[in-house]
Amino acid sequence: MTDEIPHHPVRLWVSEHDGWEAWVAEHDDGTFTAWAGHPPDYFPALYNEDSFEHACKRALFELARLNHHQTCGPGCTGWYERDLPEH
Repeated sequence: MTDEIPHHPVRLWVSEHDGWEAWVAEHDDGTFTAWAGHPPDYFPALYNEDSFEHACKRALFELARLNHHQTCGPGCTGWYERDLPEH
């Protein structure tokens, strides 16, 4: 499902994959948004999910769809928390 971000993010995670990034944001209502892209390009598709695990899977699925990334290698990281941007 593609939607606008429903609420303000309270936590962010990123996973890096050879110049591409997969992102998950947790919102104040307990939902999660997932997306992936190649910075600094825009990330046009946002997927709302009901759990962190589903959001991580969706972000990695989107990453594979966009750049055919199927297997992680030495240029990839696991999920780590990223600071929220200042408003």
